[in-house]
Amino acid sequence: MPLSAEAQAALDGPPRSFILDNELYEVMPDEWWPALLTIRLDHPWAFSFLLGVSHYEDGVVLAERLIDEDDPLEQDDLVPIAQQLVRKATGREWYVAGRLAVITSHHWASIDGRLLTKNVDLLPLLKKEPSRALNLVRGLMYENADERRQMKLDEELDRPPASALKERRSTREDAAAFEAAFAAGADM
Repeated sequence: MPLSAEAQAALDGPPRSFILDNELYEVMPDEWWPALLTIRLDHPWAFSFLLGVSHYEDGVVLAERLIDEDDPLEQDDLVPIAQQLVRKATGREWYVAGRLAVITSHHWASIDGRLLTKNVDLLPLLKKEPSRALNLVRGLMYENADERRQMKLDEELDRPPASALKERRSTREDAAAFEAAFAAGADM
């Protein structure tokens, strides 16, 4: 039986690098928590996130490439890379991880206090094992919730933002246009 994405992410640990245009960029192992806090549902976040997790020199290279008018790299090119890194590190879609990070940040004193009474230090987990840390936070949210409330929490956390829905529609529209063009070419 295959593992859930969350379990696989916890087992594998967060990625140590990513590849962009056949170049390897190193990920700093202790920088997941600050980087997860850069995820925003309503505006571009990928560049800030990648700067947050990348080794300093690699971040400089990334920034220079974006500034260089001769380099075709655009901020939109970074989105799928950032999304994949978040998915591999947390076992969740970027918007779910972002929501859980914001909840953790906003309720830090309560969450940290509750976990410390159970001898669990959340901060090292957030820095090095983001999947397990977010599992803890989600678990705390379910702790006193009945099944109906848990389903509502799942629905709220897992609901894609409008930007992700637009992305999906755009991808489907692109695929449909390609298929139509292909079919039209086949008729010639």
